[in-house]
Amino acid sequence: MASELHPAPDIRKRKATDCEPIVDTVPKPASKRQKQRQTIASFWDNLSRLWLTRRALEELGRRTSEPVSIERPVHPIIDKATKKKFNLADLQRFARHGGPNLSDLRGYPSPTLSRSLPPIMEPSQSGSQKRTKTGKESGVTSSGRKSSAYDANFRQNLKDNGVVIDKLGAKPGNWAAIHTRLARRRDSLSSSRFSHVDFEKFCKANEDAASEDGVKMDAFLTIAGTATIPDQGDKLFNNLVDFPGGEIAVAKPDWYDGSDPCELRKEVRNILSRYIEPSTNDSLPMLPNFFTEVKGPEGSPRVVLSQALQDATLGARGILAIRGYIDPSTQYDNDAYTIAATYLPDGLLTLYAMHPVPVTGQGYSVEYRMRQLRSFAMTDIPETFREGATFLRNARDLTKEFRDRHIAMANDKIQSAPSSGPLSSGTMRSDGLPRPDSDTSADELRLGDGPQPRVDPGKR
Repeated sequence: MASELHPAPDIRKRKATDCEPIVDTVPKPASKRQKQRQTIASFWDNLSRLWLTRRALEELGRRTSEPVSIERPVHPIIDKATKKKFNLADLQRFARHGGPNLSDLRGYPSPTLSRSLPPIMEPSQSGSQKRTKTGKESGVTSSGRKSSAYDANFRQNLKDNGVVIDKLGAKPGNWAAIHTRLARRRDSLSSSRFSHVDFEKFCKANEDAASEDGVKMDAFLTIAGTATIPDQGDKLFNNLVDFPGGEIAVAKPDWYDGSDPCELRKEVRNILSRYIEPSTNDSLPMLPNFFTEVKGPEGSPRVVLSQALQDATLGARGILAIRGYIDPSTQYDNDAYTIAATYLPDGLLTLYAMHPVPVTGQGYSVEYRMRQLRSFAMTDIPETFREGATFLRNARDLTKEFRDRHIAMANDKIQSAPSSGPLSSGTMRSDGLPRPDSDTSADELRLGDGPQPRVDPGKR
């Protein structure tokens, strides 16, 4: 009878007591929205210098728009002095009614309606505010967009990660050879084939262009001329590995030159795809190393320079990746194989050369340095136009020669590789470039050594 009145406890289920609070030891995975907020916050928090831009103020407003969230305890609250347990629901009810009366405390400020704010520029766990913007301009805002060239903090982010405009530093090793090659005379721009009348037509088209597209189609194409070089325009570089430092807008050059994907062996393309194939559409030109950015009448010189800086960095990184595949021991040779051009509606054409340099003790292992080659006032006189157009057209030819030589050496290497198994891109190195798998032998990495691509001023 006693056993019926007092049945044995069910040992399969154990009730929690006040002494044994239930604590969930398995952390909940972060939601997609939380991860996005953390990524956005890291962009701002990692800048060495914060520029006071509209997006920076919006980020500050996002972080201070909500109070700091406080996790609720999952166990009873105990007063250490009296060992008395308090019910959390009672404490919350007490707080909702104003809490204790503190009016008798000296120096206590009068209550206000303002909410407590988190420290300025500390990551917030609160919600976000939406913002609408059209056009190319996009950035890391409260809505989660990434920082673009229209924001001064975009350029700061590049600088903090080793992408700089180098005006006074050491020049690339092939600097003189590049200048010699770009200045080579072109018959298509002689005074007999490009007359004063042609120059006047160009100046009028440049002046009448009312938009960026107008400058591209009506003016700049006259400078670029015609060439049998694979090129594309206004395509997002959405296949490339994110640049270290992260949250910046995907590059979208106005124009870029590359090579036909079928020119490079498929095995090599598979290994280096995320560095040399800019678009998820793998039929578009690959290994881009010549870029053009154009601005309309309302365009900003600072913006177009930042866009060219981003473009050229991605191009130089792709060349660096294929050079590392060909022969890691000669990957860095201090030469420039990437050129970018900018054009403003006032007729200013500027060309830049980009080259990577290995560095130590900077938080990154490679620095990308862009240096101005030449600039030309294209609406000045016919002779200046001819010289500027000569440099631009020769730059397109020269960068194609760079691509062709690297592609040929990469194909030679894969052809001479042993048939024991395919190579793979493996993990990432600290400089953001692919690293062969650990089971890839040193001999495989050094197969197909060939002459290093150099500028040959006497060969066209």
